[in-house]
Amino acid sequence: MPGMKLALLCVALAAVVASAQPVGQGAVSGVVLEASSGDPVRKAIVTLTWQGTPPSWATVRTDGSGQFKFEGLPAGRYTLRATKAGVGTATYGAGGLRELGEFLMLDEGENRAGVKLRFIRTSTISGRVLDSDGDPMVGVNVALQRPGRNRGDRILLPYRGTTTNDRGEYKITAIDPGQYYLQSNPSSRIRYSGPTPRPLGEDAVHDILVAQFYPSAHEVKDAQLLTLHDGESQTGFDFHMFAEQAVRIRGRVTGVPPVNPENPGFLQAVDVMLAPAEPEQRQQWTNRVSAQFPDFGFEFPEVRAGRYRISAKLLLNGKTYAASQLTDFGAGSGDISLPLSPALDLKGRLTFDGPTSQPLNSFTIFLIGVGRETLSGRVGDGGRFTIPQVMPGEWAFNMNPVPVNGFLKSVHLGDQDVRFTSLWIEPGSDAQFNVVISTRTATIEGDIDADGADSKRAGILLAPFGKYHTLTRFYYVALADDHGKFTISGIAPGTYKIFALEKIATISCKNPESADLLEALGEDVNITEGDKLQLHPKLIPYEKAREALGR
Repeated sequence: MPGMKLALLCVALAAVVASAQPVGQGAVSGVVLEASSGDPVRKAIVTLTWQGTPPSWATVRTDGSGQFKFEGLPAGRYTLRATKAGVGTATYGAGGLRELGEFLMLDEGENRAGVKLRFIRTSTISGRVLDSDGDPMVGVNVALQRPGRNRGDRILLPYRGTTTNDRGEYKITAIDPGQYYLQSNPSSRIRYSGPTPRPLGEDAVHDILVAQFYPSAHEVKDAQLLTLHDGESQTGFDFHMFAEQAVRIRGRVTGVPPVNPENPGFLQAVDVMLAPAEPEQRQQWTNRVSAQFPDFGFEFPEVRAGRYRISAKLLLNGKTYAASQLTDFGAGSGDISLPLSPALDLKGRLTFDGPTSQPLNSFTIFLIGVGRETLSGRVGDGGRFTIPQVMPGEWAFNMNPVPVNGFLKSVHLGDQDVRFTSLWIEPGSDAQFNVVISTRTATIEGDIDADGADSKRAGILLAPFGKYHTLTRFYYVALADDHGKFTISGIAPGTYKIFALEKIATISCKNPESADLLEALGEDVNITEGDKLQLHPKLIPYEKAREALGR
C-alpha cells in the first residue's frame, strides 16, 4: 500500500512553505471508489491538506485496488480530495461535484483507517452531425457554451468543444455539472452541395450552411438549455444541418482624408469589421475585411441575413478615424456608406466618496469596444484622466484595479448614466466622464441558525433583487465555518436576499438564474452605505436547496 510522510513533504516544498511543519504519529488510509458502481479507482491523485498555519499538503497515488495511505501526520484538521484529470473528482464528505466536503479531524497519534472517497465522474455528451440528406458531415465544430452575463446582458461563454469524425460523430468529455447550450458550426471550408448559385439582383449568391443551436435553432433564445448532472453520459444529441440563402454585404468607406499616391507611405486600405448586433453573440465571432484604395469599397460575401454592427477604422499619420452603425441585412439590401469621423480625446475625473488609502494615480480607466479593442487613460493628479483617440461608436466602461473595499458608485458621460450600460460616443462630442468610487461599503457578520442540524457547514449567497439583479458583480459568496459563522465585506448598498445553503458550494450560484430559483427560500436584507449588520440566516437543508436548483 503506497504511503507518504508529511515530514518529507516539508522538504520538498521548501520553496513554497516558509517554515517547517510539525511532524506527528498519525495516519490516514482508505480507498477511492466509483460512486456509481463501487469499483476501485486506480492511479487517482489523492491530496491531503493540513489546515494549519501555514497550510501544507501531501499527495499519493492510489494502487491497483484504489487504496491510499498517509503517515507521519500531526493532529489537526484536514481536507481530503482525489482527482483524475479529465475524468472526475472525489471530496471527503461530499456526495456531488458541487457539494462542500467535510473536514477530517485527527487526534494526536490517531490512525484513521477505512476512509472512503466517493469518486464522481464528470459528464459526457455525444451525437452526430448530418446533412439534409442524412449523410455524415466531417470536420464540423460542435461546442458547449455556458450562459453568462456581461454588464447585465446575456452572453455565451465558450466552454468545451470538438469536431466530428469521418462518421459525423462527436463526443465532448470532462464536463462539469451545469447548464449549457450546444452548437454546431460548420467550418467555412465545408461547402453546401445543393443547387447553387441563386440569383440575387445582378449577383450570384450561394446557399450556405449555417451554425445552429440544438436541436434546430438559429438563435440562442430558441435553443434548448441542457442540464448535465454529476457523471452523466448523454448521447443522441444529433444535428441535421440545413442551408439558407446567403446575402452579400457591400459598401464604401467615405470621408477618408486626402492621400498622396506618390508618397511611399500613403494610405492603402481601411479596416472594416462585421459583428453580430446581439451582445450574447458577440463573444462568438467577428469578421474583418479591407476597404481598398482608391474607392475604399468593401464586401462581406455569403453572410447569413440578420442584424449586424459594421464598423470602419483608419489610423493615418498618428490620428484615428472611425465609423460605426447598426444595420439589418437581407436579400436585396443595398450598399451602405460608412462616413469616417476623427477620433476624440475623451477627458474625465475620478473622485472618492469616503476615506481611502489608495492613491488616485493607481487607477486606469478603460473603454472596451465591440471588437474587444481597448483604449485606456491613467488617472493623474486631482483624479483627472484623458483617454486619447477614442473612436465614435459603441463602448463599455471599465477600470482597474477594482477599488479595495469600495464600489463604483456612479459613472456619467455628460448627463448620461453609463455605469453598467453600453455608451455611445457621438462624432465631435465634448462630453466628459465623471466617475465616483465609494468606500462606504457594508459588512455582514453572521451565525447560521441551524435549528438543531448536525452540521452548520454551508455556503452563503447574498444576491441582489433590486435594480442590480442581473449584474453578477453584486453577488457575494462566503463559506460558513464549522460553527456556522461567516463574514462578507465590501458590499455595495442595495436590496438583497441571503441564503445559507447546506453543503452547497455557492460559487456556482453567483448568477440571477440560480437566485431566481432560490428566491422563495431567501431572507430579505436591505443594505445602506457603511452598514455593519449581524444576521442569523436559517440553514436551508441540502435536499430542499437541490430541489429548488433542479440538481
